[in-house]
Amino acid sequence: MPNTAARGRSHPQGERNADVMTSEDGKAVTGEDPPPNEPAADLPPPPGIREYPGDCGVEGSATAISHPVVGSAATTSPPEQVSPASEIRHLEVAGADSKAAESTPGDRVGPPVGGSGPDMRPSPTPGPSDAGRARPGFGEPSRAGSPSPRPAAGPPSAAPGGSRLEIHFPIPNAMVGKRYDAVVPLTIRKASGLPAGVLVDQVTIISRQIDGLEQVGLKAEPAGEMVRIFGEPRESGDHRITISFTVQIRGKTWHTATERVNLTINPDPRSLWKEVDPDPSSPFRRPHTARERLVGDSVLVAASRRGRSHANKGDHRDDEFRLGHLPEQGWYYFAVADGAGSAPLSRRGAELACETTCHEARHHLTTTLDQSFSGLVAEFAQTRADEARKLVRNALYRVLGAVGNNAYRRIVAEAKGLDRPPEDFATTLIFTIAKKFEFGWFVAAIAVGDGGVGVYRRGGGVGVLNRADSGDFAGQTRFLTMGRIWADGEEILGRIRFDIVPDFTAIVAMSDGVSDPKFSSENAFLDAGTWDQFWAGLSDEVTLTKDNARADEELLEWLNFWAVGNHDDRTIVILLP
Repeated sequence: MPNTAARGRSHPQGERNADVMTSEDGKAVTGEDPPPNEPAADLPPPPGIREYPGDCGVEGSATAISHPVVGSAATTSPPEQVSPASEIRHLEVAGADSKAAESTPGDRVGPPVGGSGPDMRPSPTPGPSDAGRARPGFGEPSRAGSPSPRPAAGPPSAAPGGSRLEIHFPIPNAMVGKRYDAVVPLTIRKASGLPAGVLVDQVTIISRQIDGLEQVGLKAEPAGEMVRIFGEPRESGDHRITISFTVQIRGKTWHTATERVNLTINPDPRSLWKEVDPDPSSPFRRPHTARERLVGDSVLVAASRRGRSHANKGDHRDDEFRLGHLPEQGWYYFAVADGAGSAPLSRRGAELACETTCHEARHHLTTTLDQSFSGLVAEFAQTRADEARKLVRNALYRVLGAVGNNAYRRIVAEAKGLDRPPEDFATTLIFTIAKKFEFGWFVAAIAVGDGGVGVYRRGGGVGVLNRADSGDFAGQTRFLTMGRIWADGEEILGRIRFDIVPDFTAIVAMSDGVSDPKFSSENAFLDAGTWDQFWAGLSDEVTLTKDNARADEELLEWLNFWAVGNHDDRTIVILLP
């Protein structure tokens, strides 16, 4: 079928404008597409046939790896027993102890604050007019001159001053917008100076009423020695709430009191991230988001979004993508690039990488990979023979190796024109091609750096088309701008992978802003079960069908997902067969 639907790139924050800079010699350096180039003259000749694990990764799926979940349970110490003393005269309420959450912007949690109660005397202190008059009390006569009885089994009716209770009300921190439901006990943390014959475990604190929660979106249900606090907090900050309670000794009310304690409600972490525009004078400005849907017999859908960490600092979106389709030849091709955050012009490097590879591919997919190449693919599909594999690989080397090398050379040329080192344009690159034949889909890719691309079949495994590409130290990767990559034929050939599959659910290419939070490790990216979970979660938010005209919009919105500690730029391209 012909390419019946129009393609369009949508930039919610404005149209993409060509950026122009002037080099020292006065020539304008722009992002215009270059004319098609033949394979670079300095591309090393393809080495002899070599076996590279994973050439046909879709044929078998990786074994799932399970990780045990380890948890711990909190324990509660029994009430402390203290020596008998004279009376109760002071109550004190202590707040909860709590751990702080992650300290990244948007993940910060404030510490809880405890409160201490005032002196609370169960009966008034005798004044001058009471001089010489004995007050009824524990172990004292009820009338002047009466003998002092032995303490009864019930609670005392009064007590002279002198005792102290510290009340513990460990109310957990809350978070704005997050459902809160906590059952908080009222317990005695410490006690001293209790009446003679009274042990601390004979004293209980009974909740009566909690005031001050309604205005922050919470409610309370007192239930004896426990209080349930629930609702959805709507106002962050430290909020003082009032607890009314009674002190009971041996089940009888001894005293009624109130105390104010602190409830900390943390802000929604997302609200702490700022949205700062880059310096308007910076070169190569670009919109913070991009999306595109390209329709043929199959559908390509893509989206890219500036990460929160970039937005918080006023940095540019350094990710980029490009899509392409040749209806007459049946080829689909697409590029994903992720500019290095530490390189000042990496956004331009990512743009040049995508522009160049896709532009060059249009030339090679209509010439080098012509009918003779189709015959090589058909032979390999039938025999899987080493000689057929070698011929297909060498043809791909002349195409994918050439477009990658020419992207590198174009970045070097622009860097020279601007009198900047190529490292200032450092970027990763994943470039993928796919075509449907009578015997199945042929897919191939070349990749430099992190991120990933996989041929996914729901319930049937995944074939990964790029290898893990880490640097010399943890957290590092390699970049397209590293010249030694393009000077070594073995190195180039090792970055090319291909396969023939009968069908698939989707081919998915993504920058590390997506792969890192969704696939926790390199092994997870190879695991079929992890891909099933990824696809199920994505499908819950995006209708991934060829007839969904809003798929690119939904995909862009999905890229705004929350993942603690993962706030990089995010880009994803999906081919739906």
